[in-house]
Amino acid sequence: MLIYNARLHTMRGGVIDGGWIRLENGLIAALGEAAACPAAVDGDMDAGGLPLTPGLIDAHCHIGLFEDSQNFDDTDEANEWAEPITPHLRALDAVNPLDRSFGEALRGGVTAVCVGPGSLNPIGGQAVVLKTHGRRADDMAVKQPAALKMAFGENPRLRGKRDKPPHTRMGCAALIREALFKARAYGENRAEYDMASESLLPVLNGELPVHAHAHRACDIFTALRIGAEFGFAPVIVHATEAGSVADALGGAEIIAGPFFGTRSKPELSGLSYETPGLLSAAGLKPCLCTDAPELPIDSLALTAALAARDGMPPDEALRAVTLYPARVLKLEHRMGALKPGLDADIVLWNTGPLCVDARPKAVFIGGERLV
Repeated sequence: MLIYNARLHTMRGGVIDGGWIRLENGLIAALGEAAACPAAVDGDMDAGGLPLTPGLIDAHCHIGLFEDSQNFDDTDEANEWAEPITPHLRALDAVNPLDRSFGEALRGGVTAVCVGPGSLNPIGGQAVVLKTHGRRADDMAVKQPAALKMAFGENPRLRGKRDKPPHTRMGCAALIREALFKARAYGENRAEYDMASESLLPVLNGELPVHAHAHRACDIFTALRIGAEFGFAPVIVHATEAGSVADALGGAEIIAGPFFGTRSKPELSGLSYETPGLLSAAGLKPCLCTDAPELPIDSLALTAALAARDGMPPDEALRAVTLYPARVLKLEHRMGALKPGLDADIVLWNTGPLCVDARPKAVFIGGERLV
C-alpha cells in the first residue's frame, strides 16, 4: 500500500513535506520525497498533506492488569502481596487483551505498550512489550521479558498496612540488595534450583534492563546506587523530582510521567509539566508515559503536547513517545521511526500530533489499517 502527499515525521531524518511511504508485508518498504513518489493505484491513500508519524509507544503502563472500571484495591492483577520479592512473575501471564484500554490505545495512536507489574513489591516481576491489537497476548507480544520491575519510595511501604515488609525506604533497599546478593551467589554454584534467583541472573549478567519506579530525588539516587553496586544501570520510571537534579543524573535513561493528575501522595508534591523540558535541557532524552490507568492510555499524545507547551522542544516531545521509548525498550530495530525495514506501525493525524485537538485519522499496525 502507498500513502502519498503526507507530512512525514521520520524521527531520525527530519520532516518530509508532501512525502510518501510504502507498506509491504507488514513492514515499511520505502519512503521519500514527492518528486520520487511512485504512481498511485486503487487502494492507495492520499493523505491530503496531513502529518504522519510512527505509532506512539507508551514505555510504562499497566493496561490489561489494572482493568478498566475495577476496584484497584481488591481486583488488580498487577501486585502479588504474598511475598515482597517476586522477580519470577510475568505480566504476560495476567494481561487481558480484551480490556477496553487496548482499543482506546489504538484509537489514540498508541501502537505498542510496555506493560509491567505494579509497584507494591520492591521487586515486582517482568514487563512485556505488546502491540495494542489482538485477542491473545502471546500473539501481541513483541518482547518478553522486556524489563524487570523494581520499586522505591512510598508504594512498597504500603505493604506495611497489611503488616508485610518493607516498612521503610531502608527496608525496601535492603530487600532488593539481599535478593541480588542471593542471586549472585546462586549463579556461582546453582546447588539447588531457585526460580526467583534464576530470574535475577539476566539482570546481573547485563541481559535484562531494570525499570525502577522512583519519584523522589532520593529514591532515584537509591536506585542508581544499587544499580552501580551490582553492575547495571536502571531505567528510572516516573522521575517526578528528576528535574531538580537533572545535572546529577549522568546519562540515566528516564521514562517520565504521568505529569497531569492529582498530587495524591507526598512524593508527587513536585509534579510539574516542566520536568521533561528540564531533563532535555540537561542533555537527557526522556520518554514520556501515561502509567495507564493513572492517565487514560489515549492521552499519550496530549502528554507530549503539554511537555512541549512547558519547555520541551517539540521535536524532542514527539521523539519522547516514539523513538526514545523504542531505544529504552531495545526495540529501535523494529519501531519508533519511519524507516525502511521497521514495522509498518504508523499514524495519520488530523492535525499536528502535538496539538490538543489532535486525533488519528488512520492507524496501521503491521501494515493493516485498524482505525
